[in-house]
Amino acid sequence: MTELRPQLPGERYTAFDSATDTTGRLLIAAELESGGTYRASLARFSPRGDSLEGLFIRAPAVNELDDSRFQAVVADDQNRTVAAGSVRRTNGRLSLFLTRLGQDLNPDSTFGIDGTVRVDYVDRNSNAVDIEIDSQGRILVVCNQYQFDSTETFNTVYRFTAMGSLDTTFGAGGETSVDSTLRAIAGGLAIDASDRAVVLGSTEDVFEGDRDLYVTRFLPDGNPDSSFNTIPGIGGGFLLIEAEDLVSVGPNEQPGDLLIQPNGKIVLAATVDRIDGNGAYFFSMRLLPTSMEDSSYGSGGIGLGTYAAAPSLGYSDFGRAITLDPAGFLYYAGNTRGSNPLAFPTFGVARLIDADGREPSIFASGFD
Repeated sequence: MTELRPQLPGERYTAFDSATDTTGRLLIAAELESGGTYRASLARFSPRGDSLEGLFIRAPAVNELDDSRFQAVVADDQNRTVAAGSVRRTNGRLSLFLTRLGQDLNPDSTFGIDGTVRVDYVDRNSNAVDIEIDSQGRILVVCNQYQFDSTETFNTVYRFTAMGSLDTTFGAGGETSVDSTLRAIAGGLAIDASDRAVVLGSTEDVFEGDRDLYVTRFLPDGNPDSSFNTIPGIGGGFLLIEAEDLVSVGPNEQPGDLLIQPNGKIVLAATVDRIDGNGAYFFSMRLLPTSMEDSSYGSGGIGLGTYAAAPSLGYSDFGRAITLDPAGFLYYAGNTRGSNPLAFPTFGVARLIDADGREPSIFASGFD
């Protein structure tokens, strides 16, 4: 375990995301709160985690307040760090911004203006959720956004060129929105081997009054991919997942993260209500590239779990992140409250055997 400690009284770091570069160094995207200011911060640790190798703290630019945070981070194949976040402008709006740092953690002058790109709207607030780089070096970001005078939220995917300009060959001027959603919340973004963007999120069901998961896939040009969950006469590209119709759980789902395995299968991490309403499970699901449930995974493509004494019942366990190691193990991580509803939350990690090459009954006997 390693940590980033504040240096002055009243300082506080809040971490939002992490990544590793090609040498195994840990990157943490964060916000530094100090004396009523909030500054986007990026910390880099040694591969062993025993030393802080660098810390970048972003100062406000022209027409910005001292209110920013890095919310997502990724390293490119040149070990440059690209972080996405939000910054509050002097008119009160939150703008999406990207900063690229060189190997010395100084802003990369070849990217945008002084290493930063900002996307402004008159009436829209933006918060970055996840960031990925495709095979051509283009940078994709998924955001939660809302109209300034409305409670309606929606999800937007942006694609930038390697130099930081919005890629006008993607969607409408470099952006595309997730359709068929209401008060949407994005959880994760992944890019497949064909450079198709895949987004996991949740949307409100106005008929049942609950929240359901969604998965959507876009073609490299930003249009919905009709080969994903194809519905004759209607189209495709969007899959709604009502977990309570598939397994014995409660009505609400929260998106966590997703990944795409080398064979193209899509693995989701999320959180679902327990059927008795007392707490939550972490929820996993694997889809075939066509959007069908992968029957070789868990039970009919689905698994439920807890971090404490898995696979027995805990109280509340949340699926926030997922990764796959070279040996074929899936790792799920999130926060957990164990069996005591009054306890402070801690973090939990579960290592699960990948059904493709190891054990077909993972959430029953595949906990490691």
